[in-house]
Amino acid sequence: MTALKRIGKPDDIAEMVLALAGPVRWVTGQTIHTSGGIAI
Repeated sequence: MTALKRIGKPDDIAEMVLALAGPVRWVTGQTIHTSGGIAI
């Protein structure tokens, strides 16, 4: 179970997309897991 006790919703993914589309600098070659803490 995730920390928020629910599965992810499209809005959860959209938050990460917007964060990366914004004025983010110095982020290169990263894998960003938007799994809510579930180890797959």
